[in-house]
Amino acid sequence: MALSGGGANSDDMRRHNLSTVLGILHHNRRLSRTEITHASGLARSSVKGLVAELERVGLCFESEPEANFKSGRPSPTVEPRDDVLSVGVSRDARGLTVGFATLGATIVHQRWVPLERATTSMATADAVAAIIDESRAALPADALLVGIGAAVPGFVSGSEHNEVFAASISWDGEPFAEHLSAATGLDAWVRFDAHLGVTAESIWGAGKDRPNVYYLYGGPGGIGSAAIVNGRLLSGNVGMASSLAHTIVKPGGRLCVCGSLGCFQAEVRLRDVFPQADARDASRHGVTPPPVPAEDLRREIALTCLGVRAAVLAFDPELILFDGFLSTLLEAGRADLEAATTVSAMPRLSQQVTLGVPALGSDRLLIGAADLGFRGLLADPVGLVARLRD
Repeated sequence: MALSGGGANSDDMRRHNLSTVLGILHHNRRLSRTEITHASGLARSSVKGLVAELERVGLCFESEPEANFKSGRPSPTVEPRDDVLSVGVSRDARGLTVGFATLGATIVHQRWVPLERATTSMATADAVAAIIDESRAALPADALLVGIGAAVPGFVSGSEHNEVFAASISWDGEPFAEHLSAATGLDAWVRFDAHLGVTAESIWGAGKDRPNVYYLYGGPGGIGSAAIVNGRLLSGNVGMASSLAHTIVKPGGRLCVCGSLGCFQAEVRLRDVFPQADARDASRHGVTPPPVPAEDLRREIALTCLGVRAAVLAFDPELILFDGFLSTLLEAGRADLEAATTVSAMPRLSQQVTLGVPALGSDRLLIGAADLGFRGLLADPVGLVARLRD
């Protein structure tokens, strides 16, 4: 909706409305001008002018509408251009993936390279810059890179989200966003990978139009989780809200990196079998994962049931997504995991929870990271393009 308020000047209102229209286009990929009008709450004539300005600066284009045999003149179709790109970065305990995404989160090119677990934040940023330079030939001609978003396997804290704490890659308060900006010259933002995974799935994937989603991701560095409740991503005071990885599922069990015994993350060890995130990710890198012993699989499923029950009680989701190696447990133990979502014998309080896997496949974290990299463009479309092209 249009900006209002006595303190807002016309430039602020114009910038806000351009941001609104571009954001709608980014989340929906292809819409008619009439659909944008309905979604924005702006006047039809205003949307026409805003789309024209976004087209003028090279962010979208209009095309003739398809015949629909309805009365009246059909509305033109608006689509984002494919040469305005965000850089998405996904760092985990195995290595580094760098991808390039259009508005609308379509990945047009990506590259994975192995990295040692203890590779520093600054060295990782230098590797990102090198991949960007090497990838230029594979991108659309005259591609405009507008920002970088990065997914990391740990908590991101600080007033400016500028401190990364990730035990699996030996980072303790690393300013990764600053290092990325220094290495590439682009504005950069960094977030916990599970937060970006659930955000991407809620916009373009399995969680679309579902306001209550819980996301469980099992990767080579451990387990990450995130919750969207009533349409809002939970973050908390230091970024640890909705993280059940450190919930005790076996008192006195294995020692966790957090110092406790028997945490969900420490006890569910399927990552020891899959060096990659899951079977799909393994095949992507040319690895055939070995079969999991039945006894180990039953144990992992039973422990994951405890985590699912805790998630249902804490966040009351309508959908739980199992990602990474945890998708293997869903495939093998769906009946047990579905039973774990029923936490009340009273019919009116019985949860109605769907269990599923991400619709965005192995690109889910990269898409979420690239979406974050569009943050500056979506806040000030015309201003940022002018600055980058000066």
